[in-house]
Amino acid sequence: MKRFYLFLFFLIAFGFSCFSQQSTIVLKPGPVKGKDANVLSRNPATNYGNSHLFKADAWTYSGEFYIDRIFLDFNLDTIVDVDNLISAKLNLYYHYINVGGETEQTQYGDNFSVIRRIITPWEEGKITWNNQPQDTEEDQLIMPPSTSLRQDFLGINVTTLVKDMLNKPDSSFGFMIKIYKEETYRRIAFASSDHPDPEKWPELVLEINCDSMTTAGFEKSIENGMYQFTDTSQNATTWYWDFGDGYFSTVQNPKHAFFVDDTVQVCLTVTGGCGTDTYCQTFKPSLTSVNQNLFENEIYLYPNPATNRVFIMSKGVKPGHLTADIYNALGMVINHIDFNYANGEKSFDVSGLSSGVYYVHLKAGRFVSVKKLIVQK
Repeated sequence: MKRFYLFLFFLIAFGFSCFSQQSTIVLKPGPVKGKDANVLSRNPATNYGNSHLFKADAWTYSGEFYIDRIFLDFNLDTIVDVDNLISAKLNLYYHYINVGGETEQTQYGDNFSVIRRIITPWEEGKITWNNQPQDTEEDQLIMPPSTSLRQDFLGINVTTLVKDMLNKPDSSFGFMIKIYKEETYRRIAFASSDHPDPEKWPELVLEINCDSMTTAGFEKSIENGMYQFTDTSQNATTWYWDFGDGYFSTVQNPKHAFFVDDTVQVCLTVTGGCGTDTYCQTFKPSLTSVNQNLFENEIYLYPNPATNRVFIMSKGVKPGHLTADIYNALGMVINHIDFNYANGEKSFDVSGLSSGVYYVHLKAGRFVSVKKLIVQK
């Protein structure tokens, strides 16, 4: 067995360090994980989700007045419990680049700006001026104007807004930033998460209490050919299982069948309000029950791979009661079949299942088997 802590840097682009009872989490997602976009009244149906910069301004183009607004979201789902939050600071970095027509945009004019909480869903690749999400003035933050043309806006205190987001997750979808008085000529401009310089990506810095550390742990048992993994973690809110055989699960207490003869290392990574921890166990799975080999020769699944229907056929099995539980790759039961196999054959529909690997747990009296089923569309 082994245990290790991930407290320095997460590959999903946030950092974590812990001293005494306080910790700092830095969310700084890049092009893959980052979610930010501009909307522009001058091109109201055009999406600007992949630009290197975003800006809030009131400007003119060839004498035509237009407005830009910024939309920005950080994934707070598994990072921090609102009761542990001490502070939240937003850092936005001045943009300078001249690539693909994206020229320098300087801070300009009487550019007081406002940050509001977004209250309806939006997608980075679809948002436009015409379909921009709704926001609320509740706990909005007024930012003072810039004092120089190429200014970073650092340490913006968005603690109250972030607490609102954590308290109201069903109506919180990030920050909207706009010029407070949308009148010419006023602008703030910053690097987005698509900027080529990672140091300039937007970041949210969270200070939290660490009174209740997140620790991972689990126990395992085997029954009728299926392994039951029971979570024993402390202060966890999400679970990620790696079964060591190419399969994964995000269920808290999954079931899993192994079809490998080698030793596997099963690892559980949990995340909570105070960090992430991983716990692993290494063992050689028991692949068969006492009667499974006999049962394998007497019960069949076909076709396999399957597209629409799968048939369970018995051969040489005494009449009796058969149950079949179908598990997805996450270890969740998605179907249960209960029938008398004296009739020789029973089928079930898989047309509604996505392509992938499933487990069929079959039991007839003292006979038990777990079979792998592949669904292809």
